[in-house]
Amino acid sequence: MTITRKQMDKETIQNIRGILSRVESNGGTVEKSLSFDAQASRRMSSRGGTNALHNLSKGKLRQLKKSRDCLRLILEATNSDIYSLERDTWSSSLQFGIQSLPDDVLRGIFEAGIRRSGPTRNEDEELYPVHLSHVNRRFRSIALAAPRIWARLSNSLTMTQLEVYIERSKATGLNVFLDIVYLMDEDKGCTVEEFLTLTIQQSKRWQTFEFVCGRMEHEEGYQWGYTHPMIFGYGLHLPCLTSLTWRKECYDEEHEDSDLPIFFEDGELPELMHFDGLNVVVNAPSVGSNLISATFRFEPESDSEWDLNDTFRAFAGSTNLKNLSIGFADMKTHKFTFQPAKLENLSSFELTLGGFINDGFILNILSDLSMPRLDSIGFTFGRGFEHGVRDITAVFQGMMAMINRCGTLQKLAMDFTGYPNPHGWTMISALAQKLQPLNEVTLKALKDYESFMLPGLLKSPVPWRLLRLRECDKKVYGLICAMVAKYSDNIW
Repeated sequence: MTITRKQMDKETIQNIRGILSRVESNGGTVEKSLSFDAQASRRMSSRGGTNALHNLSKGKLRQLKKSRDCLRLILEATNSDIYSLERDTWSSSLQFGIQSLPDDVLRGIFEAGIRRSGPTRNEDEELYPVHLSHVNRRFRSIALAAPRIWARLSNSLTMTQLEVYIERSKATGLNVFLDIVYLMDEDKGCTVEEFLTLTIQQSKRWQTFEFVCGRMEHEEGYQWGYTHPMIFGYGLHLPCLTSLTWRKECYDEEHEDSDLPIFFEDGELPELMHFDGLNVVVNAPSVGSNLISATFRFEPESDSEWDLNDTFRAFAGSTNLKNLSIGFADMKTHKFTFQPAKLENLSSFELTLGGFINDGFILNILSDLSMPRLDSIGFTFGRGFEHGVRDITAVFQGMMAMINRCGTLQKLAMDFTGYPNPHGWTMISALAQKLQPLNEVTLKALKDYESFMLPGLLKSPVPWRLLRLRECDKKVYGLICAMVAKYSDNIW
């Protein structure tokens, strides 16, 4: 008979008590057998024979099973109580635990939670420091003594909030975020004019500046391209700015004004080290000569003409430039102007291709870009790449040629996320056979398409000291491991 929550007979309860008593008398030690007495069984067998022993064992078995079922119910009820108590005490335990932390640790936690770059997801995130300062007196005291959590200034804040943030950020560097595409609701924030008027007064404190712009049109119909007219009214003298982001969203060349200068071209940005651009080009006067890293992505919504000569001349003139990342997507019919460029001190280069691509321009980039001191190179095949390139073989050969020209190359990364095609295996085999020894190779998202080809393609040791596989099919891992085991020559 199955024991339910309402049905526990006295015999079962007594048996559990007996077991617990034996554990107690044994000093709290639980033996392998809690209730079975071997000596008593032998005595019973000598007196009543095998049948008596069998009946005793069967009875004991029933009793133990009933005890087990009873203990399961007790355990289930105990777990339910534990869950309820944990749920009821979680917030108070968390609060007590946080409150017990030293002030400097709490301050570090507060600072780790603030978003310093990129758009915020909601109003609560933008008002994060305000919410912190309203938890209790101690939190308020710590928040007011943590200027860095107040250092992000966005035009989604009201003028009053901006003034409070500026005051409480004290002398720390400011992270300025101006979005005139998604944050133009003046009922929730401030106007661009109000924002710039107030924040430009703190220009010597600007540390990062992100400008997200869309197509602007003056009230009289004058086209301002993708730069708000107000931003031309201020001389951007930013002596401490280290990072600049400029994004032209939903770019359409028909609405661009090519006669307008780059809005920060005449500014003073002596400390600018990092630049991130979307659908933009730059020149040497605008970015200076101290760039360390640069990221450029081109994803326009319509056909455009792009002259990248000035941009790459600016890169060549930045003798400190170490890291360059470029991405192109859905630009098959676009016209590009690009002349051979030499990036003398570049150590890391990444190229991302997605959607419909202008094959000829990509081949020009691959053949005419010289990077004699390159240490690391990466290629990412984004979504739609498989269907967006006419001559995949030529593009792969161009990549191979670029890699082979880099005599100092030590690291190679290839991401096939957007390219589920067996040609990837052919390229891997070519890399394995023709490249000079590399210290590190990372392959991501290799698929199992025709992977049976791999053993035939790789017939000799691969000159790579470290191979990383990420997000690959299970079969791919097996094939690679088998290849490594077969062709190992003490390099792996």
